[in-house]
Amino acid sequence: MTDIDRTPIPRSDHWLPLETVPIFGEGRSFIGGDVEGDRFAVRYFQRRGRTILGAQVRFGPGTEGGPTLVHGGAISSVLEELLGRTAFLAGQVAVTANLSVNYRKPVPLNARTKALAWVRHVERRKVHVAGRLMAMDGTLLADAEGLFVRVAEESPVGRPRDLAARFASYFAVEPVQPVSREPRVRMFEGAAGNRLVADTWGNPNWPPVLFLHGGGQTRHSWGGAAYNLAQHGWYTLSLDQRGHGDSDWTREDGYRTDTYKADLNAVLRDLNEPPALVGASLGGITSLVTVGEATLPERTARALVLVDVTPRLETVGVDRIVGFMESTVDGFDSIEAAGDAVAAYRRHRSRPKDLSGLRKNLRLRDDGRYYWHWDPQMLTMAHESGYTTEERLRAAARRVNIPTLLVRGGSSDVVSEQGVKQFLEDVPDAKYVDVSGAGHMVAGDRNDVFTESVMDFLEATFQSGGTR
Repeated sequence: MTDIDRTPIPRSDHWLPLETVPIFGEGRSFIGGDVEGDRFAVRYFQRRGRTILGAQVRFGPGTEGGPTLVHGGAISSVLEELLGRTAFLAGQVAVTANLSVNYRKPVPLNARTKALAWVRHVERRKVHVAGRLMAMDGTLLADAEGLFVRVAEESPVGRPRDLAARFASYFAVEPVQPVSREPRVRMFEGAAGNRLVADTWGNPNWPPVLFLHGGGQTRHSWGGAAYNLAQHGWYTLSLDQRGHGDSDWTREDGYRTDTYKADLNAVLRDLNEPPALVGASLGGITSLVTVGEATLPERTARALVLVDVTPRLETVGVDRIVGFMESTVDGFDSIEAAGDAVAAYRRHRSRPKDLSGLRKNLRLRDDGRYYWHWDPQMLTMAHESGYTTEERLRAAARRVNIPTLLVRGGSSDVVSEQGVKQFLEDVPDAKYVDVSGAGHMVAGDRNDVFTESVMDFLEATFQSGGTR
């Protein structure tokens, strides 16, 4: 019996332990079938009701390549089987057409590792699957992209739909569909009866993650990150806060921290369970005061991710944001002019060639000019009501008792190293990630690194129960 066999099955509401993946034919599985040999020991797990497969893997002495290290071919074989079985779980009986593996770090023999794989999308007979192999502490060891081609209706291995049904029946699960790239729109009612609009991805029965954008942005700012997280089994929602995007512009009720907080509490009451909150700038402030000022923070949110925002904000960065917003309230002659303005503001990044993302954040009005999709009265009202004080935010931070992650853009002029240090003193158990090459808009600048950091944090949080 291997050490993988003796390892207790992780206790989680979200993972379903699976028996060794069977082969419907002669022989045995090349990877999962070698439970008594000296090569691989594998235990599989399925995210409950989702197209994502997990595994614990030990590479035995029979996988040696370089001295005391696992052979690259053994790593790619494990990843290929994992990706192929994930396609099966999605009801796709497919064979490998192309596999690309990136080896990030050497893997020592007898190391216990974990792996995840998920279906990116399906187009006709093509099934695109991705996966990664990690150390038990989450360090990335290798990642892979696979293209699988669904076998023909009549093939030597049998009818695909019959094989998929047998596979699902063996594990007592239903084949599930990959997450659609196009979001569903969901409406909420805010604290003043105002309409709030959100884009959603995934199944509402999955653990929720609620994204809140920064001031002057819209729900589309989070589209890439929210979709990527949904592919990993999260129900993601990206909300237009009041005065932004397609949500109501509520000038009578004002644009104050307390009104944003009241709206967020109204949305939270409509969800099936407390979500993980991911907030940038204004959205981070709203999330922090909502959690930190709640009677029971742990019943308000499962986890908190603050993106380039802390109680201490640097005046030079805040003033630059407000100045940019004030300088563009009169709109633009064209989408290209808006792109030029954004490029001038984001000095550390080159001007993007594709401006389709900008189009979602602009409105073409009757005067033929393009305007940002937010209420310019927010600026006036913010000056009149004053900004939320550092003291209030620090007091809220000290009451946060749920898992917390702070993500800072390495080039940010809004959050300084001193601000990070102060926050980590106020929330000593918080995790911290500094994303090099990113400014204040971290997700837009380095979406890949940002999503990976948040995904790792959420995986660890939800598997461990979600409270500190």
